[in-house]
Amino acid sequence: MKTTTLILMMMFGLFAVQVSHAQIPTTQLRSIDCGKTNLIPTAQIQCDPVAGANLYQWEFRDINTNAVVGVKNTIGFVFAPSLIPALQWNTQYNCAVRVRVGSTFGNFGPVCLTGLAEDPAIAGVPATALRPQFCNSNTLLINSTVACSPVPMGSLYEFEFTNTNTQQVSSVILPGIYLTLNNPALGLQPGQSYEVRTRAFVFNTWGVPSTVCNISINAPINNVVANHNAPACEGTALQLTASFQGGISPITYNWTGPNGFSSNLQNPLVSNPASGTYNLTVTGSLGSGSGSASTAVTVQPSPVTPIISGEFNFCPNNAATLDAGAGYSSYSWSNGMLTQTAIILLPAVYTVTVSNSFGCTASASVDVAPCVSNVQSTQLRTVDCGKINLTPNAQFACNPVANATNYQWEFRDPSTLALYASYVSQHFITAGEAIVPTLQFNTQYITRVRAKVAGEWGNYGALCTLGLGSDPAIVGVLPTQLRDQFCNTTLPLNTTIACNPVAMGSLYEFEFTDQTNFNLINVVSSLIYLNLASVSPALQVGHTYAVRARGLVYNTWSNYGTACNITIGSPIVGSGSRGTAQDETSTEAPIETANVANNIADQLLAYPNPFDLQGGFMIKSAENKYVTVNLFDAVGQMVWSRRVNTNNYEQFNTQDLAPGLYFMSTSENKNNSVRVIKSK
Repeated sequence: MKTTTLILMMMFGLFAVQVSHAQIPTTQLRSIDCGKTNLIPTAQIQCDPVAGANLYQWEFRDINTNAVVGVKNTIGFVFAPSLIPALQWNTQYNCAVRVRVGSTFGNFGPVCLTGLAEDPAIAGVPATALRPQFCNSNTLLINSTVACSPVPMGSLYEFEFTNTNTQQVSSVILPGIYLTLNNPALGLQPGQSYEVRTRAFVFNTWGVPSTVCNISINAPINNVVANHNAPACEGTALQLTASFQGGISPITYNWTGPNGFSSNLQNPLVSNPASGTYNLTVTGSLGSGSGSASTAVTVQPSPVTPIISGEFNFCPNNAATLDAGAGYSSYSWSNGMLTQTAIILLPAVYTVTVSNSFGCTASASVDVAPCVSNVQSTQLRTVDCGKINLTPNAQFACNPVANATNYQWEFRDPSTLALYASYVSQHFITAGEAIVPTLQFNTQYITRVRAKVAGEWGNYGALCTLGLGSDPAIVGVLPTQLRDQFCNTTLPLNTTIACNPVAMGSLYEFEFTDQTNFNLINVVSSLIYLNLASVSPALQVGHTYAVRARGLVYNTWSNYGTACNITIGSPIVGSGSRGTAQDETSTEAPIETANVANNIADQLLAYPNPFDLQGGFMIKSAENKYVTVNLFDAVGQMVWSRRVNTNNYEQFNTQDLAPGLYFMSTSENKNNSVRVIKSK
């Protein structure tokens, strides 16, 4: 009986436990967490809470074998995978949860798939960057909030700022993706631009910094200044101006002033100004503030309009003197003169602007009519106009006039236009010719020229500025040196070497110092080229020489340039060599020569030939004398003519010559010419 009773009681108790167990609610992962397979160990997931539960049991099973991998009890309904060390990176599990109420556990709820992501220390943390709406934005203020793009499971975010002006770097680490620019840790300044980089932190691993995003921080409206063009003159429109710093566009302006004036322009024009105060308010958009300023205006009387008088007989010498009248504080003529009277050298409309003691102005104009002439006018060639660094032996020319017998040149003071010198010559002229008074070094002149045909002078043409450079005897001549391709190399004895040319250089001296016995040899050449075989005393094969060069400009030698070493090798059998294979001049044609004046000793040499931007020639002669050299185009039209001294190398500018074939000869022997070619 007792045994039966005991069995019944045990069955009743078991039944009671089963009933109690079945009455405990089940739970499961929240729907938002169920299926998350990209967790990090510190990430939190939750199950649905159960009332009265005092413990939650989390169970993870292998998705293939259903074997239990780990079990963890937690007091709350929040769980982090790091609580079960057995859970692996890049692995998925079946997860179920049950709760305990009192001392009894309920059943496990539905299974959810969950898992850890790849180890960020191996796979890397995804990059983040400032959101596009903040990059290159012109609407940011110091109290603006910016944000970067979130990174899955990112727990920290670093924002780095580099000032583009000072290169100063500052950074801040935040638990979220949002940053207010006035964060004191950064010390950012309004009105400055910054390069911004961001990166994220995932489970002890930082991502790489992002690409650069440029931002500019606008200052609020500040330093507002209202102003006007001074002086304010009666009868003249008044220009008001507004300046300020900072602000975000669009900016609005509000001007008010005397006689009911108002305007919403930044820089309005007041057509009929009155004395008084003009007030300005500037307002920025998007809360960027506003500022105010004012400017006091006193309207001054304007001067009486001038009446131009003077000498109007322009035609006899193509010159006239105009007079704006006395009584004004300043004068400004349209031809640049700043005096009461102005010398007029060309027909045109001339305007004078005068001012009074207040700075107010008035203007008047007069039309100087051109003179009728049967002779074509001329002017300096374009290539010569504006040359202000000539030497006395430099040549310039005007455009030739058909059948002209003479050309009259004028040289005038550039500030007063007063005549300095007048000279009758051909259509080309050398600065050092017998012009009286002599043209001066380091001085500029206003130059014009006219032609004479059949006893009648034409009109002067356009004005040009022309001048001599500084006296080389005072300022020195630029040094020169051997060209790089000839330095520190072995050259055959019959090689032609070259130094760099010196502007207006007429002679070049090459100095050879034998490094074996330190004997010194100097050779003067009229060219920048020198054949080593022509050096006397002769250079020795196998010897190394330190070579220097210098140039002569108008009786003044430059200093020697840097020395470089060349070693003399055996001569190449045959014609002379023009340097090594690296010599960029080696493709030039040989010098073409012609006999001069039936004297076999006189030769006209043109070099380089073909030429490009600079040509040159020399007449070799047994005696020093003057010879006239002419250049003709392919149809026999004379291009220019120059009188030169023999045995001097003369350079000429070829900028105004078209590419093609030309012929060079002397007036003493016109039938014996040298063909020269302009290559481009």
